[in-house]
Amino acid sequence: MAVRAILHGRQPSTEVPAPWASDASPDGARPCGGVANVTDGTGCRGLVRRARAFTLVELLVVIAIIAVLIGLLLPAVQSAREAARRTSCSGNMRQVGLACLQYHESRGFLPPARLADQHVSWAVLILPFLEQQAGYDLWDLPAQYYAQPAEARAVQVPSFFCPSRRGPGRLSTQGDGSAPGALGDFAATCGNLVRYTGASPDWQDSVNANGAIITARSSVAGGRVASYRGIVSVAVITDGTNSTTMLGEKYVRRTQHGIGVPGEANSSGDGSIYNGDHEWWYSRVAGAGVPLCDGPNDTSLYHATRFGSEHPGICQFVFCDGSVRSLANSTATTVLASLTQRNDGQVIPPQ
Repeated sequence: MAVRAILHGRQPSTEVPAPWASDASPDGARPCGGVANVTDGTGCRGLVRRARAFTLVELLVVIAIIAVLIGLLLPAVQSAREAARRTSCSGNMRQVGLACLQYHESRGFLPPARLADQHVSWAVLILPFLEQQAGYDLWDLPAQYYAQPAEARAVQVPSFFCPSRRGPGRLSTQGDGSAPGALGDFAATCGNLVRYTGASPDWQDSVNANGAIITARSSVAGGRVASYRGIVSVAVITDGTNSTTMLGEKYVRRTQHGIGVPGEANSSGDGSIYNGDHEWWYSRVAGAGVPLCDGPNDTSLYHATRFGSEHPGICQFVFCDGSVRSLANSTATTVLASLTQRNDGQVIPPQ
């Protein structure tokens, strides 16, 4: 090209060809540097650097790290959820305890465990104080439990349940004959003995029991309660309201929800909480020979008389001052006996 320029009388060009001139494409676009040519719409054929892909080993390492993190976080999440359920359970128990104290304020005595044998339990008596007046009005209070309308027996009260175990909605499936009723996770504290030898009656919740919630003195005629009066008032709890339990979480084996078998050693006593025919459905004791159940899968016998919860390591109780406190499942039976009796005069040892 320089020779041809000289022959035509022109000076040879000193212009240096662009480095991309030899790479120009037929469409006139020019590359702008990089690895891959890509037209960017401006006439410049840009070069885009391709990202390097993960190898299989790197992918497996990432997956393993994520799995480890999940394994570390899951117990913490479960623990947080259980803590929330436990707090909710404590709140429900506090509501039930305060309802019992409001009943006392209204009547002059704590709600009886039951009005009479086969009649309604304490759980019916406190319904108006749990904002359940409509449900309470369905009950024919003097009549026996088995003569009550189905709508009354089916009244569901969320405050009667521990969310770690279950919620409202179910009825008993065994133990209440042809009159199934609503369930509950809390039981009255009747004292420290399953039987009061030599007394008549000798039931765990009888008028001879030494706990805070026991059977009323009543007059029954023609299967109907003509009159009744509770035995225990705050004044006779000489051990102190802050040292005497009123209610606690009742033990129910996970495979026996809604099932109650009177007198059966392996029964969890989970008939209707309203049924005053069977004391195991709505009351419990604790003391010598009657420890707290050790978790929801406790395999020892006589669950129907014992307290126990779904919470790891502890069982919650409402005391007669309205406070809610937790006791370790390993609490000594001597301590339990002192806490469940209203007037034994014993000093509770440090726990």
